[in-house]
Amino acid sequence: MYIPLDFTQLSGLDSTETLVLTVNNRFARRLLSQLQHTLLGQQKAIAVPDIMPLTAWLRQANDDLSFNVDQAPASYLLDSFSSLYVWEQTIYAQESEDSWLIDVSQAAKMAADADALMDEWALTIQDEQHSVDSKRFMQWRSAYRTYLEQHDLDDQNRSTQRVVAALEQGAYQPRWRHVVLVGFHDMSARFQRLLLALQDQGVSLYHYQDAVPDQAQCHCVQSPTPDAEWRLAAQWAAKNLQEKPQGRFAIVALNLQSEVPFAYRVLAHELAASSDLKGGFSWNIAVGRPLSAWSLVKSALHWLEALAQSTQPQVPCRVVGAALLSGHCVGELNEASSRAELDVQWRKKQTGQLSPASLAEQLDKCEHLGAAWRAAQGYLQTHNHSYSPSQWVPHLRELLRLLGFPGERNLDSHAYQTMQAFDQRLGQFSRLAPVFGQLSLIQVVHMLGRFLSETLFQPQRDARARLDVLGLLEAEGGHWDGVWVIGVTDDVLPAIPDPNPFIPYEVLREAQAPRATPERELLWAEQMIATLKTSTPELIFSYAAQDNGQLLRRSPLIQDLEEHVVADPLVGIESKPIAIEVLSDDRGPAVRADEPVFGGTGLLDKQARNPLWAFVQYRLHASALLPYEDSGALRMWRGTFLHLGLELFWQRVTPPTSARLAQLWHDGQAQQWLAEALQQAGEEALTGLPQAIRVLEIERAEQVLLGWLMLELQRPPFEIKALEQQHQLTGLRTKMRIDRIDQLADGRYVLMDYKTSKANKNYTAWLRDRPIELQLPIYASILADQGKEVAALAFAFLHYKTALGGYGVAESGLTDSEEKKLTETHGDWAGVQAHLQTQVLAMRDEFLSGLATNQFEQEDDLRYCDVLPFLRLNQEQINERE
Repeated sequence: MYIPLDFTQLSGLDSTETLVLTVNNRFARRLLSQLQHTLLGQQKAIAVPDIMPLTAWLRQANDDLSFNVDQAPASYLLDSFSSLYVWEQTIYAQESEDSWLIDVSQAAKMAADADALMDEWALTIQDEQHSVDSKRFMQWRSAYRTYLEQHDLDDQNRSTQRVVAALEQGAYQPRWRHVVLVGFHDMSARFQRLLLALQDQGVSLYHYQDAVPDQAQCHCVQSPTPDAEWRLAAQWAAKNLQEKPQGRFAIVALNLQSEVPFAYRVLAHELAASSDLKGGFSWNIAVGRPLSAWSLVKSALHWLEALAQSTQPQVPCRVVGAALLSGHCVGELNEASSRAELDVQWRKKQTGQLSPASLAEQLDKCEHLGAAWRAAQGYLQTHNHSYSPSQWVPHLRELLRLLGFPGERNLDSHAYQTMQAFDQRLGQFSRLAPVFGQLSLIQVVHMLGRFLSETLFQPQRDARARLDVLGLLEAEGGHWDGVWVIGVTDDVLPAIPDPNPFIPYEVLREAQAPRATPERELLWAEQMIATLKTSTPELIFSYAAQDNGQLLRRSPLIQDLEEHVVADPLVGIESKPIAIEVLSDDRGPAVRADEPVFGGTGLLDKQARNPLWAFVQYRLHASALLPYEDSGALRMWRGTFLHLGLELFWQRVTPPTSARLAQLWHDGQAQQWLAEALQQAGEEALTGLPQAIRVLEIERAEQVLLGWLMLELQRPPFEIKALEQQHQLTGLRTKMRIDRIDQLADGRYVLMDYKTSKANKNYTAWLRDRPIELQLPIYASILADQGKEVAALAFAFLHYKTALGGYGVAESGLTDSEEKKLTETHGDWAGVQAHLQTQVLAMRDEFLSGLATNQFEQEDDLRYCDVLPFLRLNQEQINERE
């Protein structure tokens, strides 16, 4: 049907009458590069025909129709982002609020895809074929088209329909006499109509074919795991580049997007400079990330969002904190620490919001940033109106300039390209006025963030790179000296069909629409394999035998290839004994006699859980940033509140004995005093909570503590000797506080620690060889030094199910204990006491000596560790260069 054409014949066509249509930008760039390559070393020039992707030509043809009165396009052509926005608004308008879909944005994407499929493949749905979903989609589609017509808008789909119709009617007559098709494997019904219309106008159609090379030598490699597969491919690339430094090689990964971090790490190791590879080799990974994810653009969005929120009565601190930490503003080099300190203080104090005036005062602590912020605020006072995107963009640029964006550092190549892409997309965003109309600053920043998240960006390819790492689609049409294809399993190639749910399956199957049927996926996979076999003289397919215990099989498309089972390069490496210097880095400097130590009982408890944790937190004074809205903060406030409430209550009970409590309870005064104590405690400890939450917390606390006092009435006689009393452990200069010390009738003591969470028998951790939960054992050791006998260590669980759990003598009145475990491990209470005292002193000595081993007994011991990244117990991620 179409005349075959090779490169030499293409060069012979009259360039002024020739249009080369490619399936995508990659083919256009490669063909241009091939034409340029023919001129290397020759002092001449050639006329190059128009070479462009089909989508670019359709846009150009649509613009040409502007001069045709009968076929003139709409006033505005929607891009993919604005088109999806219109689809979203259409779905919202068509669906009642109680039936809104969970993910309208995803539904809009599928609806837009279904709309294009129906026109591209000439799909028709009969009444008897409709499903519930397809009926709803047809209603949305009708409303969407009506909206476009009413607002004089076109999307890419309707623009293409207009061009095809104009060609068929002869209303649009292209100036080219030759059209060459490059990279088109299958053609939709609409594309075939377009080509037929061109032929009817006397245009000659050609199908471009490269010179057919010899079929590649192919074989298959089975590796034990996907990680080993990457290591093998990287070593293969390193070996080939070493032997042929000017060659070009490729690693094609079928799941590249999810494997990028590991690929970076493996390639950096295998291709780094070494004695064998000398200066090493560079490579290029063809994976784009959303533009909004690049640090410069992310920072700009953070600052714009902070300014937008500052126009409201209250500004969320988390928004400003994200901007402060992102930098790229005035004073970023000299004021970085003061900006970080502001963020830390807001997190520690759980400051959720600030007024704009208070925020400006806080930012004044950073001299340069504070002045820039006030300048931006002053600019906003005269420009805080609703504008169209085209009017907003100059203001957004000015606001960023006033804040010193992009900062004081010199931009490297990647950052410079990112800034160029950001500026270009701002220009494109300014042209969205017909869709969005008038927007406030908060709305325009939100839409800009969405707009940039839909834009994939990748820096330009390093010209020195001789190794390309890319996906299967990106590999189509390329040529290399060797190609290794990773992950060729039967569940990936051919891929699992993904038919559009808004079009009945039988309609898609009849048309053999893309991604719709197993047969269609198999055909596409076979075409890609055939293309790869002509792209290189050496082609290696590989797959892993298993992935995390799941057995894998190679794709049926490579079943006939000879298979080589290869071991992981890391396994079986012969090590040669060499003299090495060993440094055991598990101990820091000992605590000096005059060194201040803070941390209380938590210091020794963390030493017991993980010595490095204690060293980092209490010697290096490092900790993770708290979240702004910490769900644990409510538990912390609740614990402080309940502690204070009980303290205030018992301070009024004189003498603080069980007998006096029983008398007050009988008179009803205990209940009244408790309510009054909780009101006072709420005013002091719950000020950071909204009034409604504070009232609920007080009501809950009254119910819980009434239950606790009822339990207290059932205990053996006691007298409270200390509430929130401070102590010091001999040899450790840090203050420690105990919630409560009771004295029984026989003179022995019960040490008590209030726990405001649900009882979980965590006192059993005292029985371990290296015990944790050391708050009470520390106080027991202090009393033992004073010659006082301890009858029990107990946790008072202040929850709806109150309990007094722990270990001690029978007369201590415990309601919850694990006597069987105690007997099995230490025999009796005296044995437990001796064990705990020994371990408390051992933990003290370890800490004072600087011991900082990175070890723990149970993973759950580190549940609340706030320096976990420092411990590097599960370091699997790497930092990608931005």
